[in-house]
Amino acid sequence: MSALCECGAKKNHAVHLRAVGLVGYHLYRDPTRAGLKAVSDGRRAYQQSEAHQEAYAAASAPQCLAGLAGAPGQCLGPLTPHHTLSRSQAGGLEAADKFPVVSLCAYHNDAIESDPKMRRWAERTTFERGGKEYPFRMRQTRKVADL
Repeated sequence: MSALCECGAKKNHAVHLRAVGLVGYHLYRDPTRAGLKAVSDGRRAYQQSEAHQEAYAAASAPQCLAGLAGAPGQCLGPLTPHHTLSRSQAGGLEAADKFPVVSLCAYHNDAIESDPKMRRWAERTTFERGGKEYPFRMRQTRKVADL
């Protein structure tokens, strides 16, 4: 059975088929289909979780940590959270929160993700978090048996 429009007519009714803009005609509006949510309920609940808030609290530094550590290039753009191990390599959002998230400017964040020379610099250079030292970019290695 076809869903009815808010006006009570079926989708193929003439009131929906005429040119929009004329008096008495309008686009078909299906009341059973909600639009896409900006953020899913599960993602929203996760973002409000204590683990997620704790992981991102560390990324609230007032300056780019790569710039302070002497990274090549000039700091440009707004500060962004940078995962030291990418979410896809860590195994998802929740797993990625176990690794430090640092505050980097947009330039250094993009450079570390895309430029091989900057990636090598990030793997060699460390920062301190909670008494431990971490590289700006962790190297993920997999064994052949894991593939």
